[in-house]
Amino acid sequence: MKKLFVIMLIAFAALGPLHLNNAYLRSSSFDTVTIRQGESLHTLADKYTVNAGDKEKLVEAICDINNIPADSVLQAGRRLQVPVLTAPSGTELAQNR
Repeated sequence: MKKLFVIMLIAFAALGPLHLNNAYLRSSSFDTVTIRQGESLHTLADKYTVNAGDKEKLVEAICDINNIPADSVLQAGRRLQVPVLTAPSGTELAQNR
């Protein structure tokens, strides 16, 4: 049991800092989105980002927040929480919705 705890602690310590680079995982503001027919995690992320690097980080955050695998096929009607970045002044950053 102690060995398992140590392994989990090491894994957390090794993987934990990776999330520090993803601002979406630190966001405290969320939109609730209802998935439309044919929509995927990547098409959803397209609506909230403008560059590929941010898109991949947002997909990672959506998966983490909603506890779904990255290769999920989304069902129409499913509701997901999407983290939204806010500007320093407290206003939401522009979105491509």
